[in-house]
Amino acid sequence: MKAIDQQLFDALYLLADGEGFDVYDYLPLDDVPYPFVVIGEIQVLPRQVKHKTLGRLVVMVDIWAHRDNRSEIAEISERLMEIFSSWIILESRRVKLHISASNKRVLSDTTTDLPLWHGILELEFRIY
Repeated sequence: MKAIDQQLFDALYLLADGEGFDVYDYLPLDDVPYPFVVIGEIQVLPRQVKHKTLGRLVVMVDIWAHRDNRSEIAEISERLMEIFSSWIILESRRVKLHISASNKRVLSDTTTDLPLWHGILELEFRIY
């Protein structure tokens, strides 16, 4: 059986890909079209309760778009939060997005020759 963080990564990747977004598990090279989504780091915060492990999983999701398409960041991030907010059934557990413990940021990115918008979702899932 896969580790719970890998199970959640796989589920989120499939959900985002199923919505038609270009999804990666790394920041791709320059030859991919914008916008795109990167499902990145996952932090596991376990809590032992009697005979099972509960806790939280914190997932970082990055969204990148051209500077003139800030609305794409808003639309994609809202859609991702919407599809991720349903119960997600994993191999070993169920998880649920805890909206009030999650957050969204939109930053200007000038680290490339092309000015970009960088959306960051920090999503907290509760393990049940």
